[in-house]
Amino acid sequence: MDRDFGVIIEKLAEAAKPLLDAPGHRQSAWGRLQCDHATYILCSFWDDIEAVSVFQVSAAAPIMMRNLAILADTPDAPVVLTTVNFGGSLDSQTILRHHTQIRRVYFPTPVLDGARTAMRRLPGLVYRYGIGISGQNCIGGDSKRAYYRDPAVGWCVGEERLGGSAGEKMATTKQWDGQECDEFVCIMFWRDKERERRFLVEERLPVTVPGSEPGTEVWVRDMSLIEEWEGKLEEAGAVGWEDEYVDFHVV
Repeated sequence: MDRDFGVIIEKLAEAAKPLLDAPGHRQSAWGRLQCDHATYILCSFWDDIEAVSVFQVSAAAPIMMRNLAILADTPDAPVVLTTVNFGGSLDSQTILRHHTQIRRVYFPTPVLDGARTAMRRLPGLVYRYGIGISGQNCIGGDSKRAYYRDPAVGWCVGEERLGGSAGEKMATTKQWDGQECDEFVCIMFWRDKERERRFLVEERLPVTVPGSEPGTEVWVRDMSLIEEWEGKLEEAGAVGWEDEYVDFHVV
């Protein structure tokens, strides 16, 4: 971690102290976008969604938001508080590290409860054991995996913005190409950029069609896991997505 980043993280941690001391808060990590060093993300783990709701209506929440706004480079720089319900896919033992990928996937609103549950169960960028050489390699231990743990997924349940329009309560929906959408969030815990690259290139699934004989299949081609996953997202109704890569530092 470079010195300037370390100094900023210390200031951000102090500004977020009302959140760090809040009942139900477990741990937090500050991160900086790899593509934009002026944008920072605070990811916090809580006992449950109710604890987050209690903090948001407490006297401590606006104090923290104002503290963060004061640190911004410009007076109208927005501070956005986003709440995502990851359910059981994310726990307080998870440690956020460098090169964490956050994908925001957009679905036309409203997304019904059944579809929301199905999205949580959709296999993402994870090894499928028994396929390919690289897939077999990951059986040898966690150190051979491209990621620290399986992805965490959840639906955005609310946002609040301070800065620009101070204290503005934002809708839980987003706009994507002019369409009102619900936001599904996926976090991928890559070990580093090179191992992510190799995973996306090397991990593949066979695509087959029924053969001429009953119970047989004919190989057509190999498909990467990223192609399969993004195809499943589109089949589920996703109209688009965007990725952020964040270098996190636990506070």
